[in-house]
Amino acid sequence: MRLDKYLKVSRLIKRRTVANEVADAGRILINGKVAKASQAVNAGDIIEVTFGNRPIKVRVLSDVEPRTKDVARDMVFAANQAGCAFLGRPLVEATGSLRNFRVQAQIGGVNEETAFRASISELIERLAAWEKPGPIRHILALHASQRSTSNTLAFWELVRRALPPEMEVEEIGLRNGTVPDCNGCSYTACLHFGEQGSCFYGSGPMVQEVYPAVRRCDALVMLCANYNDALSANLTACVNRLTALFRQQRFYDKRLFGLVVSGYSGGDLLARQLISALNMNKSFFLPPHFCLLETANERGSLVRLPGIERRAADFARQIEKA
Repeated sequence: MRLDKYLKVSRLIKRRTVANEVADAGRILINGKVAKASQAVNAGDIIEVTFGNRPIKVRVLSDVEPRTKDVARDMVFAANQAGCAFLGRPLVEATGSLRNFRVQAQIGGVNEETAFRASISELIERLAAWEKPGPIRHILALHASQRSTSNTLAFWELVRRALPPEMEVEEIGLRNGTVPDCNGCSYTACLHFGEQGSCFYGSGPMVQEVYPAVRRCDALVMLCANYNDALSANLTACVNRLTALFRQQRFYDKRLFGLVVSGYSGGDLLARQLISALNMNKSFFLPPHFCLLETANERGSLVRLPGIERRAADFARQIEKA
């Protein structure tokens, strides 16, 4: 990373233009030698800056740009558990160099900073114009569990029974490797397939069942068994494959809910995965208290948990009023 950019990203100097001026004046040293603004900064370098009456001397521990999405995700999860709702795509993610805006800049025919500022403006406009989505009439529940043995599906059955009868519920099970993971197509290829209502892999459960169901639904409920503190492979592949559909439409008016059952612990990690993948990336609206976490070790043990029917009914009411 260039010296002037590093000084801005690290907040040693708040503006890059000022960093350039200080470097041009010969008041920045790297490893004891006067440094130009364009000089590369590496881990282990000693930077000395004489800026005003405040000499600063620091050692560079890393030249990797900081990533803060995990912090944002933790904040969203904590605030949501406290009762806050979040728009789909509720933040603008930017590294110090704005390198992560390169693709958006190329698509729009602009530079990275212009693409970054456009994303901020778009978020502000959506926030200012936001209205609560209409009532939930159609629910899509996605899972990758076996009904005869799954505590997760037993949990969902308790919730489903407590939903108002006028709510239409559609369930799709994804098991046994039926969903190949995303091929990682280029933006233009993915957009092309999405406009055709298809995907690189052609027909299959994603194109024939999941895509039409996501279009129809007002709310998506992810039924997640905790596999090693992560979503199952099929649910992960499903989320990734939604990209082709996302290329042609946004899901701002569709609510996201989650039911997570863990054998021991770590359900909150899956809730955070749902937030980052489906709210922050895929644009689903995040209602307050979007996810219910439970722990059940043995087959059939969830339905015997004290108070489980009450918690399931409370969650059903949460879905109804979202």
